[in-house]
Amino acid sequence: MRIDDTDLSRSSDEYIQPIFDTFNWLGLDIDEVHYQSRRKSVYLDYANALLANGHAQLEHNGAISLVRPLDMPSVWHDEVIGDVKITDSDLDQVSGLILIKADGMPTYNFASAIDDYKLGINYIIRGSDHISNTAKQISVWAALGVKLPMFAHVGLIHFQKKKLSKRDGAASMLHYMNAGYDPDAVLNFMLRLGWGPTVDDKTTKIINKERALELFITGGNMRSASSNMDLNILEAYDRKYKAQKNVWRTRDKLLNDNTSYAQQQTMTELTPNHLLNLDDIVGLQYVDKTSKHEPGVISYEELVVLAKRAGYTRVGVITKHSLITADYDTTRLRIMINDDKIIVKYYSS
Repeated sequence: MRIDDTDLSRSSDEYIQPIFDTFNWLGLDIDEVHYQSRRKSVYLDYANALLANGHAQLEHNGAISLVRPLDMPSVWHDEVIGDVKITDSDLDQVSGLILIKADGMPTYNFASAIDDYKLGINYIIRGSDHISNTAKQISVWAALGVKLPMFAHVGLIHFQKKKLSKRDGAASMLHYMNAGYDPDAVLNFMLRLGWGPTVDDKTTKIINKERALELFITGGNMRSASSNMDLNILEAYDRKYKAQKNVWRTRDKLLNDNTSYAQQQTMTELTPNHLLNLDDIVGLQYVDKTSKHEPGVISYEELVVLAKRAGYTRVGVITKHSLITADYDTTRLRIMINDDKIIVKYYSS
């Protein structure tokens, strides 16, 4: 795990911790963690070495920039898209490429190139939006006189036929965790994006990470075309994993630390045949006999608090009228507080 936190104005634990939370939720192990902000001395040593051999120069503001290597290759090879020519425009960007900024912090491309070399990264797999960075990083490796790694630039992930942005809720793994999806279903969904094994498993599209790794190494076929996130497929995976595990969907820690211990242990149990995720609760007809105040039945106000704390944005579609109306001939959703749980079940009135 390499944390790119060289831009101190845009880096904080608020952004970094969710990365570790996501890996933990998905059951992915991290062998080691490297924070680039803590490796300043490593980058400075290499920058000074380039200064000493004439491949870098000191700018008037104290920054260190690259002098374009004479042995810069004209072409680099990508395992997905083939040979890529280094253009005159690329060379213009390489000349004077800042390695160390005036504040002493390394730039993204310099830190990445040094880390790939120092940490023994021999195969770089990343999105096609990083193709423009490759020539810059190659210039650093050429100046150091080290062997280039292998490259594979894959298509980006699209959602609703648009490039998936960090601003989209769908881009965050925490969105799916908070919505109550099964982590194995989400991982399976991700493992099917952007590549296809040439030796396909004909029996099922369910695939665990060990099998995915085996297929990727022996017959991985990465694509340059964009992958489209189809949430219907994710929902299908989610239902299948839930059925296989024979468990209720759970969602704990809906409340904050100021609530009682029992409430902190809150979880929501959903009937898989009727509900797909917690967002489906919002807008459905509820029964809350507030006139008699049946013990243990959650109130509208309590529901709103839970929904808001769980990150729902459509709380407003629930009305008090729908909550207190009990005389319908349709199937109801009943929410009860039972000991330390919030239990959500369908029943007929």
